[in-house]
Amino acid sequence: MRSKVLSEKEWVTLKEASEITGRSVHAFRQLINRKRIDKIKKMQDNGPGYWVIHRDHLSEMYDEMLPSRDTSQRTISGTSQGSISDTSQMVTIPAEVYERQQKEHDNMVQGLMMYRYKFEELERQTRLLPAPLEIIPSKLTELEQKEQALRDSQEAIRNLEAELQATRSTLEGERSRSWWQRLWRK
Repeated sequence: MRSKVLSEKEWVTLKEASEITGRSVHAFRQLINRKRIDKIKKMQDNGPGYWVIHRDHLSEMYDEMLPSRDTSQRTISGTSQGSISDTSQMVTIPAEVYERQQKEHDNMVQGLMMYRYKFEELERQTRLLPAPLEIIPSKLTELEQKEQALRDSQEAIRNLEAELQATRSTLEGERSRSWWQRLWRK
């Protein structure tokens, strides 16, 4: 059954579709799981099953990526199965398509790295942001209470300083008197 499918070339395996389009086999499996590919079949040959995709559907999805029949173009070739001498299974991709896909891939990786850096920077900045609005009133009340306590403490310090000054002046007055005046408290 598999040889019939491959010889007709109406249906291609995920690996062949990957080689034709430049997308990974995993990407095609994800598209199948998300039901984004309409013309697919699950094939089974005395073992585990495999998916095949109709070639027309590939041409609809990736029209410019299908192998060109123009032999004057530079191409990159690969085989899906068998030897290179078996041309019925040879896959040919124009080099321009491969280079364009490689450039798109590199640009995408560079863009992803740039966005990763931007997201990391945003995360660092969010850690530095002030407290949420619901916390601010309670913190403000707490600060006002501390400010009032500080004012009370400063007032108490001023009163103690005045009392200390008064005590020092009376002590100075006592020292300036002679010993017999202090004894008789005159």
